[in-house]
Amino acid sequence: KVDNGSLSIGGHTVTHPILTKCTDFGREEIKKGKETIENVLGQPVDMFAYPFGNKASFSEEVVQVVRELGFKAAFTLLTGYNDTSSDLYRLSRIRVAGQDNFEMFLVRLYYAKLVNRLDNL
Repeated sequence: KVDNGSLSIGGHTVTHPILTKCTDFGREEIKKGKETIENVLGQPVDMFAYPFGNKASFSEEVVQVVRELGFKAAFTLLTGYNDTSSDLYRLSRIRVAGQDNFEMFLVRLYYAKLVNRLDNL
């Protein structure tokens, strides 16, 4: 059991569907995934990661469902930095693979910085 705050486990649905292609089924997927993890851990699950995480896999409707189900934030797989102005339900990430060395990590950070600059033009 990890309870020292160094690790958090978030929701991710039950069967990993593309949520924009679901209707009420998507809500149940998110809800059941959250409830299952909470029952196992015995503590609240307040973070969510969109299955697939690309722009086509979540929408305003999906974001609203995630918010309504009590998640405090949600992660995409869109590359970029987050700051205090970032939408908590559309957080970007910087991919780090197991085989990445420190130099590759720096390349990924630099790339994310470029993406953010282009997005803000």
